[in-house]
Amino acid sequence: MPSNRSVFLLPFTVLALALFSPGCADDPATAPMARLTPAAKPTDSGPAANYERRYLPKAIDASELILEMAQVCMEKPDLHPELMTFCQATGAQASHDVSLMQGWLSTWYGIDHTPSLSGPDQRVLNQLRSLNGADFETAYLNAMVKEYTTLVRGEQHCYGRASTTALIGFCFDMQLMQSNDIDQMKSWLCTWYGECR
Repeated sequence: MPSNRSVFLLPFTVLALALFSPGCADDPATAPMARLTPAAKPTDSGPAANYERRYLPKAIDASELILEMAQVCMEKPDLHPELMTFCQATGAQASHDVSLMQGWLSTWYGIDHTPSLSGPDQRVLNQLRSLNGADFETAYLNAMVKEYTTLVRGEQHCYGRASTTALIGFCFDMQLMQSNDIDQMKSWLCTWYGECR
């Protein structure tokens, strides 16, 4: 559940503390991980920097879609209370993520990126705006499961390709949180509407 999101920060925090504690870098078993050294700013060139410059704008746009979907959800009356709480937490998280990643992109690479949504994203939002009650809930949950499934794949790729410690940790934490949210949303679809898969 969104209220337990902080629980998922623990694995990366423990990993980071273990990697950067005195003596750990001398251990041959952990030596390959030493390349995760913290940096306020990544190297401006090379494959990892090029990857991060491509990844961050796409991730900002994806978070903007999640934010706008959550805003539509919060405007709907008579939803399950659990879903309303989820939408509020998801919207707050997405808003934070957009600002955070915009800051990284600007600070690290001097790129200012204003979120934009594609035509298909706009169609998803328009469809959600047109629905209410159970129709809205099922459409929203299915759209979110689809979007989060795509995001999780991208985030797993991100923490394998990125070189900046902050971005690696962000991608790692987000794929854990969103994987948990996918399970929760599928559970609601099954319990509330018999859409079990």
